[in-house]
Amino acid sequence: MAKVFLSHASGDGGRAGHLHQWLVGEGHEVFLGQDVREGILGGQQWERRLHERLRWADAMVCVVTSAAVASTWCTAQVSIALSRGSRVLPVRAEPGITHPLLRSAQYADWAALRFPDCCFRVLLCHKLLTHVLIADFVRCPVAKP
Repeated sequence: MAKVFLSHASGDGGRAGHLHQWLVGEGHEVFLGQDVREGILGGQQWERRLHERLRWADAMVCVVTSAAVASTWCTAQVSIALSRGSRVLPVRAEPGITHPLLRSAQYADWAALRFPDCCFRVLLCHKLLTHVLIADFVRCPVAKP
Protein backbone atom coordinates (compact mmCIF):
# COMPACT_ATOMS: atom_id res chain seq x y z
CA MET A 1 0.00 0.00 0.00
CA ALA A 2 0.97 3.63 -0.30
CA LYS A 3 2.89 5.79 2.18
CA VAL A 4 0.87 9.00 2.26
CA PHE A 5 1.59 12.48 3.62
CA LEU A 6 -1.73 14.19 4.40
CA SER A 7 -1.39 17.96 3.99
CA HIS A 8 -4.00 20.37 5.35
CA ALA A 9 -4.38 23.80 6.93
CA SER A 10 -4.71 23.77 10.71
CA GLY A 11 -8.37 24.83 10.49
CA ASP A 12 -9.13 21.78 8.32
CA GLY A 13 -8.09 19.20 10.91
CA GLY A 14 -11.55 17.61 11.01
CA ARG A 15 -11.60 16.96 7.27
CA ALA A 16 -8.03 15.71 7.36
CA GLY A 17 -8.86 13.40 10.26
CA HIS A 18 -11.74 11.92 8.28
CA LEU A 19 -9.49 11.28 5.26
CA HIS A 20 -6.83 9.83 7.57
CA GLN A 21 -9.31 7.29 8.97
CA TRP A 22 -10.44 6.26 5.48
CA LEU A 23 -6.94 5.81 4.12
CA VAL A 24 -5.63 3.93 7.18
CA GLY A 25 -8.74 1.77 7.04
CA GLU A 26 -7.80 0.79 3.49
CA GLY A 27 -4.33 -0.27 4.61
CA HIS A 28 -2.26 2.79 3.69
CA GLU A 29 0.46 4.17 5.95
CA VAL A 30 -0.58 7.79 6.50
CA PHE A 31 1.21 10.66 8.18
CA LEU A 32 -1.09 13.26 9.71
CA GLY A 33 0.68 15.78 11.91
CA GLN A 34 -2.14 15.91 14.45
CA ASP A 35 -2.40 12.13 14.84
CA VAL A 36 -1.72 11.24 18.49
CA ARG A 37 0.14 8.02 17.64
CA GLU A 38 2.11 8.78 14.49
CA GLY A 39 1.98 12.58 14.22
CA ILE A 40 4.06 15.36 15.70
CA LEU A 41 4.43 14.89 19.44
CA GLY A 42 4.78 17.61 22.06
CA GLY A 43 8.37 18.80 22.30
CA GLN A 44 9.27 17.34 18.92
CA GLN A 45 10.97 19.52 16.27
CA TRP A 46 7.86 19.83 14.07
CA GLU A 47 9.59 21.34 11.04
CA ARG A 48 12.20 18.56 10.97
CA ARG A 49 9.45 15.93 11.38
CA LEU A 50 7.43 17.37 8.45
CA HIS A 51 10.46 17.29 6.16
CA GLU A 52 11.33 13.74 7.20
CA ARG A 53 7.79 12.55 6.50
CA LEU A 54 7.73 14.34 3.12
CA ARG A 55 10.86 12.37 2.16
CA TRP A 56 9.27 9.14 3.45
CA ALA A 57 6.00 9.45 1.49
CA ASP A 58 5.31 8.12 -2.02
CA ALA A 59 2.26 10.36 -2.32
CA MET A 60 0.57 13.38 -0.83
CA VAL A 61 -3.13 13.91 -0.34
CA CYS A 62 -3.69 17.65 -0.06
CA VAL A 63 -6.94 19.00 1.45
CA VAL A 64 -7.49 22.10 -0.69
CA THR A 65 -9.43 24.90 0.99
CA SER A 66 -9.03 28.67 1.00
CA ALA A 67 -7.08 28.27 4.28
CA ALA A 68 -4.70 25.76 2.65
CA VAL A 69 -4.13 28.05 -0.34
CA ALA A 70 -3.32 30.92 2.06
CA SER A 71 -1.00 28.76 4.19
CA THR A 72 2.73 29.16 3.61
CA TRP A 73 3.35 25.70 5.09
CA CYS A 74 0.75 23.94 2.93
CA THR A 75 2.25 25.56 -0.17
CA ALA A 76 5.76 24.56 0.95
CA GLN A 77 4.61 20.95 1.49
CA VAL A 78 3.04 20.79 -1.99
CA SER A 79 6.15 22.32 -3.53
CA ILE A 80 8.46 19.85 -1.78
CA ALA A 81 6.31 16.87 -2.75
CA LEU A 82 6.23 17.99 -6.40
CA SER A 83 9.98 18.61 -6.48
CA ARG A 84 10.61 15.10 -5.10
CA GLY A 85 8.42 13.56 -7.79
CA SER A 86 5.80 12.38 -5.30
CA ARG A 87 2.29 11.95 -6.64
CA VAL A 88 0.07 14.75 -5.31
CA LEU A 89 -3.66 14.09 -5.14
CA PRO A 90 -5.56 17.29 -4.36
CA VAL A 91 -8.91 16.92 -2.61
CA ARG A 92 -11.12 19.98 -3.16
CA ALA A 93 -12.93 20.54 0.13
CA GLU A 94 -14.43 23.96 -0.76
CA PRO A 95 -16.30 24.74 -3.97
CA GLY A 96 -14.24 26.52 -6.62
CA ILE A 97 -10.95 26.49 -4.70
CA THR A 98 -7.82 25.45 -6.60
CA HIS A 99 -4.25 25.56 -5.32
CA PRO A 100 -2.00 27.66 -7.61
CA LEU A 101 0.67 24.91 -7.74
CA LEU A 102 -1.95 22.28 -8.61
CA ARG A 103 -3.97 24.00 -11.34
CA SER A 104 -3.25 21.26 -13.89
CA ALA A 105 -3.92 18.37 -11.48
CA GLN A 106 -7.10 16.32 -11.55
CA TYR A 107 -8.92 16.92 -8.25
CA ALA A 108 -10.98 14.52 -6.19
CA ASP A 109 -13.91 16.85 -5.56
CA TRP A 110 -15.22 16.39 -2.02
CA ALA A 111 -16.96 19.80 -2.19
CA ALA A 112 -19.24 18.68 -5.04
CA LEU A 113 -20.08 15.37 -3.38
CA ARG A 114 -23.34 14.11 -4.83
CA PHE A 115 -23.00 10.50 -3.76
CA PRO A 116 -22.41 8.70 -0.44
CA ASP A 117 -19.16 9.23 1.43
CA CYS A 118 -18.24 5.58 0.92
CA CYS A 119 -18.17 6.11 -2.85
CA PHE A 120 -15.92 9.16 -2.45
CA ARG A 121 -13.67 7.01 -0.29
CA VAL A 122 -13.43 4.38 -3.02
CA LEU A 123 -12.70 7.07 -5.64
CA LEU A 124 -9.98 8.64 -3.51
CA CYS A 125 -8.30 5.34 -2.68
CA HIS A 126 -8.50 4.23 -6.32
CA LYS A 127 -6.85 7.45 -7.54
CA LEU A 128 -4.16 7.15 -4.91
CA LEU A 129 -3.42 3.52 -5.67
CA THR A 130 -3.46 4.07 -9.42
CA HIS A 131 -0.97 6.91 -9.20
CA VAL A 132 1.47 5.11 -6.93
CA LEU A 133 1.29 2.06 -9.20
CA ILE A 134 -0.18 -0.28 -6.61
CA ALA A 135 -3.12 -2.54 -7.49
CA ASP A 136 -5.62 -3.40 -4.80
CA PHE A 137 -9.29 -4.06 -4.35
CA VAL A 138 -11.07 -1.25 -2.50
CA ARG A 139 -14.34 -2.02 -0.77
CA CYS A 140 -17.25 0.37 -0.31
CA PRO A 141 -18.90 -0.34 3.04
CA VAL A 142 -22.67 -0.06 3.37
CA ALA A 143 -22.43 2.26 6.39
CA LYS A 144 -20.59 5.57 6.43
CA PRO A 145 -17.25 5.50 8.26
